[in-house]
Amino acid sequence: MIANAPRVAEETSRRQREELLMRANEGGNRLDVSMSLQDKRYGDERRGTRRRGSLRKERREGRIVFLVLVIALVVTVIWLLSHLHF
Repeated sequence: MIANAPRVAEETSRRQREELLMRANEGGNRLDVSMSLQDKRYGDERRGTRRRGSLRKERREGRIVFLVLVIALVVTVIWLLSHLHF
């Protein structure tokens, strides 16, 4: 098995080179749109077909997350001031 290792390594490297050459010779543009994933933010759908609702829910959730983070920061600062004794 040890004696065969250099031969096996050479075969694998040769096989990898051949695969790379075959892929390179296939052509195909890297920027080919059909091969890439479509970004849904810039979707294929028409702009007027689906109307987006109001953003009230998202704003409310954002405010709640902001308040929770501010409260956590205040609690952390109070804890640090009480334990570090400036």
